[in-house]
Parts: sequence; C-alpha cells; structure tokens
Amino acid sequence: MRDRETLQLLLASHHYASLAERLVRKDYAVLNLTIRQITATHSLKRLRREELILGHIASASMRLCTICEKYGTLFPKPYRNEFYKHGKRNSGVTKNDVTRKLSSNLDRHINYLLRDNAGHKERDRDIGQDRFDLLEPLTVGRILSSFKSANIEIHNKIKGVI
Repeated sequence: MRDRETLQLLLASHHYASLAERLVRKDYAVLNLTIRQITATHSLKRLRREELILGHIASASMRLCTICEKYGTLFPKPYRNEFYKHGKRNSGVTKNDVTRKLSSNLDRHINYLLRDNAGHKERDRDIGQDRFDLLEPLTVGRILSSFKSANIEIHNKIKGVI
C-alpha cells in the first residue's frame, strides 16, 4: 500500500514549486536578485514577486524536509546535526568550514536551510547567523537550481519505498 502522507507531502511540495516557477516566468530578471537585495527592500505593506517566490520555495522545502526526516536512513543527516549542537558550532568547526562545506554541496542542504530560515530558528546563535550569511548572497536562480536538484533526488530515493 502506498504511503498517503508522503504522497500528500510530495504533491504539496510540487504545488508550491509550481507556483514559484509560474512567478519566475512572469519576470526572469528576478533570478539574478540575491536574498540580500530582496530583504533590503522589504515592505510591510505587501509581498513582492521575489518574496513570494522565496516563500513558495520555502514552503515546498518544508514538505521535502518532512519526507527526509520520515525516511531518515535514505538521506544524509541534516546540516544542523552535522555541524552544530544546541545551535552552537561543534568544537573545532569554524564558520568558514561550515560555509565552505554547505556551499560546495548546497543541493543536499538547501531544503533544510530554507525551512529553518523561514522558521527563524536560532537566529541569534551560530547556526542562525551562519545560515543567514550563507543564504544572503545567493541568487533566486541559484536557490531554485539547488532546490530542483534536491527535489529530484528526494523523489528518486523514495520512489521505491512508498
């Protein structure tokens, strides 16, 4: 029997990713904007297209993270378990180590980075500061590219399980 919860998570993730893609098709220039640029011009009055795109990708990421946690043995452990304990960097691990390792394998970590950033987890600890410093210079295009790769990998790994 198929796993109904996992199928719903996949469908919801696909839905949010599709909404983001639809918005990108209306203005491809948004792909060149960085998180830094987007957050610097945020207004409390309304969400702009680029903010909605990031919001949709974060929502899709949340669903994929839930799947990864449910089928933990199929996936590498999340960055937070690999580099941090209680929000502080593990002994002997520097900010540069974390940034270099996460950047070099962003596809593996992007879902967790976006989910945690959307939830504003540990903003005042090493993990929150490292995450923000890593995400801030990324472009929307780079985030979408990494998300798509992660999405494909997750779908392929759970195909035979559900």
